[in-house]
Parts: sequence; C-alpha cells; structure tokens
Amino acid sequence: MQRLKPGKMMVFLIFILFLSIAVSTSLGSVSIPPFEVIKIILARVPLFGKYLKSSASLPYQVIVLGLRLPRILLCALVGSSLACAGVVMQGLFKNPMASPYVIGVSSGSSFGAALAIFLFSALFSVPLLAFIVGLMTVLLVYRISQRE
Repeated sequence: MQRLKPGKMMVFLIFILFLSIAVSTSLGSVSIPPFEVIKIILARVPLFGKYLKSSASLPYQVIVLGLRLPRILLCALVGSSLACAGVVMQGLFKNPMASPYVIGVSSGSSFGAALAIFLFSALFSVPLLAFIVGLMTVLLVYRISQRE
C-alpha cells in the first residue's frame, strides 16, 4: 500500500474533520440532513453567505448554530489540545511511550484531588489542587529523569 505525502494527508484529514463535524451536527433527537447542516453553516460564512441562502427553518438554525455546533467545536478544540499536550509530554521526556499514566501525573493529580476533598475542602478548589499536585509530579519525575 502506498503512503500519502504529508500535504495530501493533511488535506485528507481536514476533509474528514469537516465531514465528521457535519455528520455529528446532523445527529441528535431532532434529525437534520447533513447537507442542510452544511448549508446552514456556510450561509453564515461571509464568503458564501451572499451566494448561498439557507432555506432551513428557524428551529433548525437555532439547533445547529446555537446548540450542536458550539459543543462539537469545543470537543474538537479539547481533543486537539489533549493531542498537543501528549506530544509535548513525549518531547519533554524524549520517550514515545510517555503518557500521564506512565509518568505518574494522573496518580499525582488524583492524590491532589483527594487531598483537597478530605483536608482542604474550604481552602482550595479540587481542580486547582489536583493541577498543582499534578504539576509538582511532572517536575519531580523530570528532575529524577535528568539524573544519571
């Protein structure tokens, strides 16, 4: 099987991303055809808006633009952020197998959350202390990995 060149692969993956956004926006308790979703979204883009008028009803437009699309775009943003965080962790430790579970960040964050719940419930918020202890875990593991 022949591999795609990086440029063609990027175009293919972006196409798949937009296709999955259109399909997932059309699914739900109110089923909206995917082509109608695409027309609703493209009607809001200034480049296409003057040429393409969506004939969709107002409830469909509210469902797509007000409810489903923001959630789906937020999910795509969170997923790409997690992917970037994984790449940074693998680059920092110079280990392709590095993950939050292998390094111990997940356990450190869980310990920080448990500490916040049981001891400091009035002083610290749970996510804040989990983040601080997880960050301390990363720094500790990084310092240990620097020693030879």
